[in-house]
Amino acid sequence: MAATISNDAGELLTPQTPYDFLVQSSLIVRQFDMVEAATALRSEGGGEGEADDTADELVPERSRKASGRYSMMLLFFGKDLFTPEALRTMCEVENVLLGDEHYALTCLNSSDATYRTRGRGGECGVPSMSAVALFYADWALRAGADAFPAAAAPADAPSSASFLRNDSHKRTCIPLGAAYVAARAQEIYALAAASPSKRAEFGFFLSRDTLETAPPRTRATRSLLYMGSPLGGKSSSQAKTKLEASLEAMESALFDYCNMTAGFLRSAYRDSCVVSQLQLKFYAGALESKQFSQMTGEDTTMVLASVVFVTFYIGFHSGSLVMALLGIAQIVLSLPIALFFYSALLRIAWFSQMHILAFFVVLGIGADDIFVFLDAWRQSKALPAHISATLESRLAHAYRRTAFAVFNTSFTTAIAFFATGLSTIMPIAAFGIYAALCIIVNFALVVTWWPTAIIVWEVYLKQPVWELAFAAAFVILGACGFLVAMLSLATMPLLLLLGLCVISLALVVFGARAALTQRRVLRARAQRTRGGGGAEPSEPSAALDVAAAARFGHVEHFFHAHHATALNWAPWPRHAAPPRRSSATDGQGSGARHWQKPTLKPFSLGCAAALLALGLYLSYEALRMEPPNEQEVWFPRDHMLTGLGDEVREAFMVGSDEAYVRGSVWFGLKGFDRAGFNRYKPAENRGELILDEQFELHTADAQHALLGFCGALRNASCAVDGCSRPPYTLVVPEAVVCWLEAMRDSYNHSLPTGEAFAPAVGAWLRSADGAAHSRAVGLIDGELAFTSVSFQSTLRDDLPGKVVRGYYREWKAFLDGFVATAPPALRTAFVSTGGTFVWMVTEAELVQGIYTGFAICFPVAFLVLCVATSSLRISSFAVVSIAMIVGCLLGFVHVALDWSLGVGESIAGTIVIGLAVDYTVHLGHAYTESDSWSREAKTTDALTQMGVTVVAGGITTLGSSVFMYACQVTFFTKMATLIGGTIAFSLLFSLLFFMPLCALAGPSGRIVKMHERAQLLRRRCCAMALRRRKPSRPGGARAAAAAPLQRPTSSASGSCSTSVELQVEHAVAPAASAA
Repeated sequence: MAATISNDAGELLTPQTPYDFLVQSSLIVRQFDMVEAATALRSEGGGEGEADDTADELVPERSRKASGRYSMMLLFFGKDLFTPEALRTMCEVENVLLGDEHYALTCLNSSDATYRTRGRGGECGVPSMSAVALFYADWALRAGADAFPAAAAPADAPSSASFLRNDSHKRTCIPLGAAYVAARAQEIYALAAASPSKRAEFGFFLSRDTLETAPPRTRATRSLLYMGSPLGGKSSSQAKTKLEASLEAMESALFDYCNMTAGFLRSAYRDSCVVSQLQLKFYAGALESKQFSQMTGEDTTMVLASVVFVTFYIGFHSGSLVMALLGIAQIVLSLPIALFFYSALLRIAWFSQMHILAFFVVLGIGADDIFVFLDAWRQSKALPAHISATLESRLAHAYRRTAFAVFNTSFTTAIAFFATGLSTIMPIAAFGIYAALCIIVNFALVVTWWPTAIIVWEVYLKQPVWELAFAAAFVILGACGFLVAMLSLATMPLLLLLGLCVISLALVVFGARAALTQRRVLRARAQRTRGGGGAEPSEPSAALDVAAAARFGHVEHFFHAHHATALNWAPWPRHAAPPRRSSATDGQGSGARHWQKPTLKPFSLGCAAALLALGLYLSYEALRMEPPNEQEVWFPRDHMLTGLGDEVREAFMVGSDEAYVRGSVWFGLKGFDRAGFNRYKPAENRGELILDEQFELHTADAQHALLGFCGALRNASCAVDGCSRPPYTLVVPEAVVCWLEAMRDSYNHSLPTGEAFAPAVGAWLRSADGAAHSRAVGLIDGELAFTSVSFQSTLRDDLPGKVVRGYYREWKAFLDGFVATAPPALRTAFVSTGGTFVWMVTEAELVQGIYTGFAICFPVAFLVLCVATSSLRISSFAVVSIAMIVGCLLGFVHVALDWSLGVGESIAGTIVIGLAVDYTVHLGHAYTESDSWSREAKTTDALTQMGVTVVAGGITTLGSSVFMYACQVTFFTKMATLIGGTIAFSLLFSLLFFMPLCALAGPSGRIVKMHERAQLLRRRCCAMALRRRKPSRPGGARAAAAAPLQRPTSSASGSCSTSVELQVEHAVAPAASAA
């Protein structure tokens, strides 16, 4: 099966790409693709643009900063960090990275570096964005020296000869003088307070409250180590691999330095790093992505634990190890069969870590379906003889009861997942489709595989010798596992060791319990034989004591004798007369629905009222949920990277330039053609760029407009919270790079026009002055096809979509004002910020998806319930219960856990609808299928038949989801909470809200089936048509109305007047009137 969906590397899981979660239909995403296509047009390698454009051959190796995701940030926290002891410690930490052999191969070696070192691997520039570099510097070359021209050097000021080495990239961490450190620290504090520009430069190294304390001191500082680009002789993919390898080596060196160790389901980042009373944290974007993939891969092992738990519980519920293995085989078998339909027939070539979530869902739902059949099969022994006499009659009864009930729940659950499949976000849509297929395949196996397995077990395997064999196998397997755990005490991770011990002991206990049970069976059989019981009964199902097996179990007895009794108890019961015709079990009209007056039932009324109040309150709180104001958290609370972005934003005076979004405004790109694009292969054949034929810059008007745009952009104001960097404008003025301005300066403020413009641009780009601007100009066949103006924004790159959208609106307003007066050549202007605006769209679609799912799932659930129960009243009760379940779940996580409507909640929103319908539909179907006449008896029948099934299904789904709490990625732990909460509220509302409503006001008598309703509707329509065609009869309207009922019956089905027999009319009419 895996071969049908495996990638080129033969792996089942599809490698992640930056395009997976993009909303392909969004204009912002199309603009993102247009930018990438334009970058590829002007680039030989078509890569990211920063490491592989055509100007790389003119740029010295490693002289330019690589992408920000490949830079390593070191953060230090303490009481006062600008002290000699703290600075020496920070110097030693930096040396851990500077001394690594991989660093020398990828380090930045820019031409403007103050100091250079030469060691193994070549030459490197000494990191300048470093708190250590602020103090380990010559007095004349220190940062900010131009602001203090008359300051004399302290006597203990260091020199570069004392801390730089000739044969290594490390510094010599000499102890600095206290007087020098104090004087230098005062200079840095003064620079940060001098002006907004100096604050932006030196506030990067200072904590937010530095200038508010007396005397000033910083409790947080940091260093930023850049990697270099381009890497000589390396393609884009090779350079990326080399940079990632360098970062991984540096990460490993820091782990060793801090004694941070990883274990099973435990990342090394969950250990803290404290060095000489300084707390150290480190971060790199590429390492964060690698950490997420690694933790997700480890978390998938929890599927095995869930499988073991469900196997044990099926065995416990059925009392047979053989049935447990057959049941879990059916559930697990549904996964690869669904994968076949998913990949081979639907041709979806995407299978990610999110699909692992379907395993947990199917384990719970599959076990619930198995319990429906098992309980129907077991309870058939206690039914009258025409059902319990033979295997065939018992199987027919269990099959009828199971097929319809399981179809209803499977259909509604599958629709809920298919609603998720309509998402515009590809991974979520793919997951929804696969999960829906798993539910459908599981239903098909329940009605084909499972009945066969029941008969095979009953006829051939329900023998003590088989059960004893499997029990012995379980005991031996558990003993071997426990022995392995004991022998691996010193080497195995603690969590893995505990898990193996628990599973091994469970196997031993479960096997021993089964062996003792079969021993008692053999002893009872021998006693019966010695007592003259004769030979074994010929009927295989009577191999054990039928009377003992037919008695209610503990759960069934509780629902029958206690729960149903409490719901039906009334202090002043009213005994309504039964129908005037014969018994309600006749099925032909003798037991038509009869009106039963409601009775005051305190327990039912109290439960329904209390849960209604709870549901309304929590549903109100659910409606108040909003997208998060902070970045989504994917790692555990004690993980070093959890909340690091918010911590940096709150702890430091300003962010680094790399912490703010960089972007560009593009001109000349008109559209993007996606013909032939496959959404399930998002990184392949994304489309073709459409250029604007009207774009040109060879006229003076167009040149003047673009130059004016650059000037206006530097002065553009910003009035939203997203603009958080001084001077709090739309962009950083000095960071706007306009190549046309640079070319104008090179041409003495006189730009060429007409046909001479394009050749002049090409010649200027090949010069030393223009080479740095080659990425902003798109020359195709010697003609200028498009261009861009780059900038650095004042928006941090770690803000949620809610904040980013306000900043995007500021940009849109600015561009709309420019386009309104711009010449036609520049009217296709748009802004691109890489993934920032793109992810903003994704977050908005995630929230919108939950409302779309609700709009689909609730109507479908109501229609299915109407068909399944044939009762508008029961369907209304059930839909209200399902709505309360979903509302209570989302309201609970909002009130109790303070969750927002984030990614996990949005994905789970439609999933929980599918899970919420199961138990209510089961009980509603059992209520309407009851042959009893009164609503009290129907309530008792439904709870007795389906209560044990509902509880067993809830336990297996809860149990399988509990293991997700051991996962590290918070998406899985969130899903464990949401799935577990769904099951808990489903049990609560189905048993204590839905069933009390049925006990209070449920329909009584025989529930008229849907096909009978259709026959009645057709019969009445035909009667009305006949009345209109025939002349009026004497006797008035009453005689005319009664006339159709006096006609003789006929078997001619094609005639409107004889399509339904009169006895059906008599049987159904009272029920329809009551309805």
